[in-house]
Amino acid sequence: MIAALRIASAVAILASGFFALYEAIEAPSTQVFGGTLVHGSGHVVALTFDDGPNARTTPKLLDVLERAHVRATFFVVGRAVLRRPDIVRRMLRDGDEIGNHTQTHAHLNFLLTQKAIGNEIDAAQSAILAAGGRPARYLRPPFGARDFAALDAARRRGLRVVMWTAMLGDEPAGAPSGDLARQLLGQVHDGAIIVMHDGDAGRPGLGGRTYESAAANIVIARLRAQGYRFVTISQMVQHHA
Repeated sequence: MIAALRIASAVAILASGFFALYEAIEAPSTQVFGGTLVHGSGHVVALTFDDGPNARTTPKLLDVLERAHVRATFFVVGRAVLRRPDIVRRMLRDGDEIGNHTQTHAHLNFLLTQKAIGNEIDAAQSAILAAGGRPARYLRPPFGARDFAALDAARRRGLRVVMWTAMLGDEPAGAPSGDLARQLLGQVHDGAIIVMHDGDAGRPGLGGRTYESAAANIVIARLRAQGYRFVTISQMVQHHA
């Protein structure tokens, strides 16, 4: 009995060690697998949104951005773009930038072949092109998951991989927007790339992130009061160069 417990304990410790290593490798700032964009420089921030477009959430966010005269970067999921290309076209009309977030929100490290990784990227790129006629220049891997194969696939397609410095993740639907904004603002510094979400991994439905538009409104107002200028990822790259 004691031996079995010791074995179970050793397995648990080993598993926790592997998980800690995995988390360290997958951290947004790590450059283990190759260079990615994590932040810019200067008193600017890039506001980005992942996982959309979503019929309920994204238009409200676009209204917030339009009223505030802020241009953002939306990393869209191809299958969601196919359902609502009109929302992507509005993003483009508003001056927002479109990035690639794969076709099905796949965890790229779990795909076993270069072909499978490429298909995820290419299908999303095709959906984006069909919706707006402009190829995405940037890729954000879902979950931040990337390895040598994923970064190589992006490089071969001329896509730069963009991570983040501040993120508002999955939160309860009833969470107060002010609390969420404070949580996010605590992570922001000069050159920060901010991630919020306007969809649910590209899946259909009403979406559960309705708090995002109110939180975004607060974040924009408070950062602007601190003198930050909002830029798209392309503008951040130019500014950082």
